[in-house]
Amino acid sequence: MTTILIANIGTSDIAVEIDGHYIPIGFNRNEINATFKEDPTPEEKRIWEDEAFRNKLILTKLCPELNVTVTPINGRDTFSFRELTLKLKEAYEDPADNWHKRISPGRFWGVLKTATDQPFNVREAHIFVTNQKPPHFADTIYLFDLLELWCKREFPSLTIKKEEINFSAIDQDALLQHYYHFFNGNSLPQLTQTDDMILVSNKGGTTQMKEALKIQAMASKISQQLFIEPDLCKTRVVRGQLSECNLTSYWQYMRTQKYQTADLLLKTRWDFDGAVKILQEWKNYLKFVTRYKASPQKILIPSIITINQVIKALSVAVDCFNLDIPSAKEKLKVNSKTLKAYPHMESFTNWNSQISQNTESQLLNLYTRCRIYWQLGQVANFLASMSSFYEEVLYRVLQIYNGEEFFENNHPGKWYLSREKVVQKRGQQKWNEFLPRCNLWNGHFQLKDRPNKRIFLEELVNYRQQQVQDWQKLCEVLKSLDYWVKKRNDMIHGASGISIQRMYELWEQEHFNQNPEPPRPDKIVEEMADICRSPLSILKQDYQQYMGGDDYYIYSQIRQWAIAQLMEDAKR
Repeated sequence: MTTILIANIGTSDIAVEIDGHYIPIGFNRNEINATFKEDPTPEEKRIWEDEAFRNKLILTKLCPELNVTVTPINGRDTFSFRELTLKLKEAYEDPADNWHKRISPGRFWGVLKTATDQPFNVREAHIFVTNQKPPHFADTIYLFDLLELWCKREFPSLTIKKEEINFSAIDQDALLQHYYHFFNGNSLPQLTQTDDMILVSNKGGTTQMKEALKIQAMASKISQQLFIEPDLCKTRVVRGQLSECNLTSYWQYMRTQKYQTADLLLKTRWDFDGAVKILQEWKNYLKFVTRYKASPQKILIPSIITINQVIKALSVAVDCFNLDIPSAKEKLKVNSKTLKAYPHMESFTNWNSQISQNTESQLLNLYTRCRIYWQLGQVANFLASMSSFYEEVLYRVLQIYNGEEFFENNHPGKWYLSREKVVQKRGQQKWNEFLPRCNLWNGHFQLKDRPNKRIFLEELVNYRQQQVQDWQKLCEVLKSLDYWVKKRNDMIHGASGISIQRMYELWEQEHFNQNPEPPRPDKIVEEMADICRSPLSILKQDYQQYMGGDDYYIYSQIRQWAIAQLMEDAKR
């Protein structure tokens, strides 16, 4: 496992010992999270709360000791943090002076201690510092140089690398771009292992630096990341002690982004598989957060349970798209104990009752897939599903007219004619008529293709003498679709692409010469719906509600249910 630390430092990251107490040099006294966790002495309390007293110590003792320029501005003596840290660094380099013990980067120290200890064992840190053009009195460039020297003694196994900000440290747009390039350029080593991660500390620097680092870290492709939060204890600061640290992940904020992405994929692209991948990655991240105790488990566990349920539901939609109904039905099995604990899982039972491997359910599924593929402009998938729908309609007609009594047993859907049955029921002459329409396949006489299957069905309808006119009307619609089925086959065998625009161009050029005339591309789905509504009862009445409109069968139901569960979880 490789773990990298990424941190900002600011003027608040250094305290220097003066007269036995550590004086914070550039700290914001209005820090709302600062507390006295341990009772301070009267002098310690004064150092923290009496700004004039603290500044007097720095201006009258530390600045003269380091030969730092003191400049009166608006009647008030001031010093440059940039100059002070430069002089402090130069003094630190003098082996005759003992500045190491007098320096306490309490908050930064605590961050480094957390990062370098087990289980993270960080050996490389990238530190963002300011070196603005023109130079700014609050720049931290020399603070970095000082802390680099200090780290060589306190953390000899740690390499810290400087990441300079050479422009205004309050320019939010420029900072966002700067941190973006850091996370997406060549500054970071390649984190390729599944357990590689980053630790982030964004407490130092300007408000804009903190925000930019936080945003770009969470937006980066590095999925495993935790934030180190130093606990600001006033007493520990003035005593020169390191800050205690906690781990956090901002996972609720990141959850909103992940759920919005899944919602977008489902609503605009019907991309169940893409949503599954997003949520699977997110679940893995929550398990990662749980492992490092970066958030209370009582909050995380309900989210993980919800994600598991949604992933399972979306996987059912993926299986249905792939026509893998057995796998879909297996995923939809829910026991009574689960239903009692999670009543919303009753939807799984309802979906399980809707889908099956029978021809009618398959027809509705293929029809719905065509609607979705057309909406998405996926022409190759659309035409492939339409061709499968066509074949399924022929088989449904075969079932309606009990044509399987002329077929071999134990081979449903194969169209294997039985010579014995045909001769027995229709005579040798009829077998002789059918034989040229068959291919010999592993000892079976299989009807060759759609036209030959259609001719066999026409013979069957005439033989049964039932709803002949209804069959003839249906047959005309099927023949009109032959044009598009053939175009789909030409596309496959010719390895040529096809688009919606190309479909319209072909139709404009050729539809007048076809008999019967093929439907315009945008009317194909309507023709398929008319087939499903045929008086021959191609589809049972319960399925008719899914013909057209905004209801896309089980896909709409799963999409709506999944989004509802995610939105409800996001409220927690």
